[in-house]
Amino acid sequence: MWGTWLGSLIGGGCAAPVAQPTWRGEIEPLIEARCAGCHSEGNLAPLSLDSYEAVVEALDPVVYAIESRSMPPWGAAPIRSYRYDPSLTDDQIAAVVAWAEAGAPRGSGEVAAEAPAAVEQPSLDRIDVSIGMSDPYTPNGSEHNGDDYRCFSFPWPSGERYITGFEAVPGNLASAHHVAAYIVPPFQAEIVAAFEASHPEVAGYPCYGTAAMDGWEPASALDELQQGLVGVWAPGVGAVRTPRGTGLEVEPGSTLVVQMHYYTLATDDPTDQTAVHFQTATEVDQVGYSVFWLDLTWALSPTSMQIPAGAEGVGYAYRAPLQELPGLSLLAPDLDLTAPVRIHSVMPHQHLLGRSIELTAHHLDGGAEPVVEIPDYDFSWQRFYEPTEAVVMAPGDELEVSCVWDNTAASRAEAGAVPIEPVDVTWGEGTTDEMCIAVLYATN
Repeated sequence: MWGTWLGSLIGGGCAAPVAQPTWRGEIEPLIEARCAGCHSEGNLAPLSLDSYEAVVEALDPVVYAIESRSMPPWGAAPIRSYRYDPSLTDDQIAAVVAWAEAGAPRGSGEVAAEAPAAVEQPSLDRIDVSIGMSDPYTPNGSEHNGDDYRCFSFPWPSGERYITGFEAVPGNLASAHHVAAYIVPPFQAEIVAAFEASHPEVAGYPCYGTAAMDGWEPASALDELQQGLVGVWAPGVGAVRTPRGTGLEVEPGSTLVVQMHYYTLATDDPTDQTAVHFQTATEVDQVGYSVFWLDLTWALSPTSMQIPAGAEGVGYAYRAPLQELPGLSLLAPDLDLTAPVRIHSVMPHQHLLGRSIELTAHHLDGGAEPVVEIPDYDFSWQRFYEPTEAVVMAPGDELEVSCVWDNTAASRAEAGAVPIEPVDVTWGEGTTDEMCIAVLYATN
């Protein structure tokens, strides 16, 4: 055990002291298991940690990141058990600190018998459907403060009935703010085709906020575009799998709409060519639904969520029974709200000024069950958090999402918000606007 060999260093009460940790003995396996997967040449992270020399060269920032728990990136407070949690234990962190303070000895012995295993990451078992842009697209954010929302539609090519996995692969991580994939039912395919046809000069069509074209007005409420959410990507999100035996239903003949949100002020070349991959199944035991949990008042009346210029610690919250979320019948038409609802995963979402976000289940018996708490929100490291045990919401139980923002000059500069000088911020679809959303995957 890590605690066994480390006890003499941190006063763990072990029976016999052991040698000072070394690179060869204990630190190398830890870095390989929890760091080098991203921090290697040509990989996601900018700093390579794939050798002793590389780690020693960057020792101070490496120790700081590990000791402050900013790495490995995770975000969720340890309020419950989650799948795919890469967090280091207190003993592992103390070992790295002690090794660095001892001068980072290389050592020459055997690797520690209890070397940490690499944390399993969600991945698709296979790729059954792969869809991508046929040509690169260069976003133009000049009309929306650097933001460009563009939708691309594709006939759903698979006869498989259910989606059980989703992975977006943005072609340009510098400009991609999010990817959202929607399924539009067959009887509305002509509406989406008309959206595409109305902009023949370049692929796709403008869709600021939803899968519907900007400026489109349905003839009546009955003609609203039905768009089931089947996948979301934001910086930090990898592949997403539905829990075993569940899946999102897709009617044959449906249209897949991939909504890209680009932020063009983040790079000199925002050109992108994104692909999305799906894992599918013929049948499942339970149909699942992806649902946005938020106060729709914020979205319909953006100034109802004011974050004044220069303000720090501004918070808003929304608490209600699941039954009271308008639009739930469109996103999850067959979810039985008179029966228990199980929340299997949640992706908390804010924008650049977000500082913390929490989701809490309030049960009828008076108990409050934290689902996820992100005490130090980072837009660059978002993910779906999957409790090892689903959160069960009985009819009448309430769900609360709460957010806090920092709109000071220092916060804006750190986050890369434009302009750096504080301005009033409200709810909005733009990168420099703000949001407070929890994306849920739920079943009965």
